[in-house]
Amino acid sequence: MRHLADVRRRLPNAQLVLQVDEPALDAALLGALPTQSGWGKLPPLEEPMVRAWHTQLADAIVHAGA
Repeated sequence: MRHLADVRRRLPNAQLVLQVDEPALDAALLGALPTQSGWGKLPPLEEPMVRAWHTQLADAIVHAGA
């Protein structure tokens, strides 16, 4: 929030846009992400959990004014 306020102060006429990019999301949902050691795979993320996280993130971005 402070960073956003600072950018707005410096560029008062700018329209701020935040791009959220998670290239490994499909792999995370499929359980295809390797562990740190590389010897196994992380368990898949549950889609409802990811949808809830995405909704919370989007709400926070909108609330921040980006």
